[in-house]
Amino acid sequence: MNHAAASGAIRGVIFDLDGTLYTLPALKLRIAFRLWRSLGFLRRLSTARNAVRSQNFDSPAALLGAFYDQLALATDRTAAEAEHWFQREFSGAFVQTLKAHARLRQGVPQMLHALRQNGVRTAVLSDYAWVKERLGAIGIDFCLFDTIASTEDFGALKPSPVAFRQLATNWHLPVEQVLVVGDRLDMDRAAADTAGMPFWDITAPKGNARMWQQVLDLTAVATDTE
Repeated sequence: MNHAAASGAIRGVIFDLDGTLYTLPALKLRIAFRLWRSLGFLRRLSTARNAVRSQNFDSPAALLGAFYDQLALATDRTAAEAEHWFQREFSGAFVQTLKAHARLRQGVPQMLHALRQNGVRTAVLSDYAWVKERLGAIGIDFCLFDTIASTEDFGALKPSPVAFRQLATNWHLPVEQVLVVGDRLDMDRAAADTAGMPFWDITAPKGNARMWQQVLDLTAVATDTE
């Protein structure tokens, strides 16, 4: 159930990317088809990510280093091999799969244009890097966002609130005026709850037009007074 602020005081919106701004059934299976030569790495990717998910690191390099170590341990390979696979093979397969099969949710560009015109700050925040490349693959002009980032950039993966709080700080906004829009309750909503931000669940039953209009409605009071 959504628990977004009802006061209309929203002045910033943080969007998740995968599963939120686009749909792509069987994403993992489609990536597996492209990476069939390295399924050992792919099968253990989530395990390695989850091993570092509950930790806050001092830097993006420290986070990625720990992740590569975990992936290497799980696959009996070296950390250098794990890094090469993740940055070269997995990243390319991810972007190409989106380009070939992803479908942008109806009304997304219009909604982003409306938020920008009304002075609402916007960000896309994904757990994976290559965010601009993935936005391009699904046909979104990344200039529509004030901030494009990965949680990797902040040294802490979702559901850590670190990246969310830092974005609010960068925007000079109190956390209660920043709405998080996502599709995973265990990641996006959990991070929003811990950060003290309202959350909008993209998976709740609703039509696309109505869904985005409700997001815009939450910014109405703030934008009317700009």
